[in-house]
Amino acid sequence: MSKRLVWHVGAHKCATTSLQLALARAIPPGGDTLYIAPKDKHPIIEDLRRYVWGVQPTFDIDAIVELASSFQGNNIILSEENLIGRMPGLSFEFYPHAHRLRQIIDQLAEKYETIVLLQSREMSRFLSSCYKFRVAHGLASDYAAFLQSMRLDTFKWLNLGRVLFDGAKFEYSILPIEELKNEQAVFEFCHKAVPGINISVLPKINESAPTLLRSLSLLFSYLGRPITPVQLNMIQKHMETSGKNLRQAASLVDIDVSTDMAKLARRMSATQAGSSLDTLLAEYFSDDYERFLERYCSRAALETLG
Repeated sequence: MSKRLVWHVGAHKCATTSLQLALARAIPPGGDTLYIAPKDKHPIIEDLRRYVWGVQPTFDIDAIVELASSFQGNNIILSEENLIGRMPGLSFEFYPHAHRLRQIIDQLAEKYETIVLLQSREMSRFLSSCYKFRVAHGLASDYAAFLQSMRLDTFKWLNLGRVLFDGAKFEYSILPIEELKNEQAVFEFCHKAVPGINISVLPKINESAPTLLRSLSLLFSYLGRPITPVQLNMIQKHMETSGKNLRQAASLVDIDVSTDMAKLARRMSATQAGSSLDTLLAEYFSDDYERFLERYCSRAALETLG
């Protein structure tokens, strides 16, 4: 059997991390599949990302060839959303250097059976989620200013699809985030990465990702409040099992967030004020997303989305 090279390229804020965690749990260790995820900080992933981002001028595909030759199994998965480019807020265009990754994929597709897996999301929600992520990491501007800093005319899924897939001599599959509640769609997407994967071992995935624990961690990091993993877990437990709100749950582990939450409420008001902008953006981007799904998603996926 020929070697398979699977590129799971995300994108950002499209539940990519949830799929990465699902695959990590579902793939048996020591089997036929080598799964390289962002947490591994593998030098090949690091070099690819720097190349796509334009930090280094070239990428040596022989590194992947050597990896494939040294691995005894037949299935290699490279999973990293940053391989198609920087997240909006760090980049002001929509993955402008994705063509660099496509060139690498095309070269390696001549040697290996190749599958590219992409996740997508309706653009207004994509941008809103990117903004909220940036706010949680210290961005001070409001939503309108964030949008004004973007070149919104470049934010087209259809154009990204053309760059990644047009004329492809490899297989590809797209999982819109809107399909995450469809267990069969998630299974079929994961099956592309790992043929024969057992659907029963895939955890439930939904659009509520990131988890409460991860959200709490980001929140306390944003607030600049020191907190231990034990305290985080206790707060999560109080909120999920006892119905406590954050202020009540934090007080049970001797953390007073009253002042911080007032500050956060003022800071996040820009996000809430962006709701009318979301409506306008949804109208602006709707035709592009519909055309993207129609062109690059399977008929079964389109029927699921209605």
